[in-house]
Amino acid sequence: MKRTFPALPIFVGIIAILPAALIIWLRLFVFDEPFALSWGFVIWAVLYTLFVVCVVSAAIHASDPARRKWPKEDRPHWRTAHRAVSPNGLLVAEIAKAMEHSMSNPTVGTLRISDGLELQQCSPAFIWSDDSRYLAIPRWVRNFASGRRQRLVIVDVEQRKVYTSPFSRLLLLPVTFERGKVEVLMCKSFGLTFGWKKIPLIVEIPRDLQTFESTGYQ
Repeated sequence: MKRTFPALPIFVGIIAILPAALIIWLRLFVFDEPFALSWGFVIWAVLYTLFVVCVVSAAIHASDPARRKWPKEDRPHWRTAHRAVSPNGLLVAEIAKAMEHSMSNPTVGTLRISDGLELQQCSPAFIWSDDSRYLAIPRWVRNFASGRRQRLVIVDVEQRKVYTSPFSRLLLLPVTFERGKVEVLMCKSFGLTFGWKKIPLIVEIPRDLQTFESTGYQ
């Protein structure tokens, strides 16, 4: 998914930095008293201006309708329902109803597998492994410091175990699950509208499951 930095914040930044430039000019060339405008105040003005530029840039970027319309292939997290049959045709994983966890944000629902497993707070962006043994699911968790994020959950339907990753990201998207490797896209830390990181996360199964938290299910 390609994202470009909007040109408008550059213009806003030029306008916003004018007050700081004026203060520096007054400090250097107008006031005879050397402490009439302290350098501390000048530094504060510059930092405050940069802060305003960053906030305005982020707000414009997030509010740009063109950037809220993610390409179709990048929108599994906004599905209102999802059903996936295992490649061998024996099991079905489904989120019958998913709703936005907050306005215009990705959806969340209860995942049910036909073998009896039920997991809450799941994203409708799950995929089966090519051997039908594993199901990869982004699952929502809450973090006191960083808010709502996702952990990668791997369900082993043969051993009837659920593995939860030690890491969490703002958004995770499993895209392929073949030959024991899950390729997962990770959202950039700046926010949902900034797209995916260029380098995906590769999780090797079952080797990397040793670092995951494991629980069983009936």
